Amino acid sequence: MDMYQTVTRILGTMTGWILAPALLGGFLGMWLDEKYGTTPWLFLLILGFSFIISIVGVARIAIREFRRLDEDEKEKTHTDTAPLL
Repeated sequence: MDMYQTVTRILGTMTGWILAPALLGGFLGMWLDEKYGTTPWLFLLILGFSFIISIVGVARIAIREFRRLDEDEKEKTHTDTAPLL
């Protein structure tokens, strides 16, 4: 996989981890506030949890990708230093 495909895949995944919890949490919070008359407290609470979920998701992706890059770099240097017979 070339670098542009890798970057596009990572960017798309991270964007999903940021947008999906924020949108779902926002709509759920507004609906619950309207249902229970707690405006804006449930909205803010659920949006805060959504923010935490986004941070954890993006951090997991970043750690996984850094490990993958590190493994690729080790594999490349190991292959490059192999003696020719």
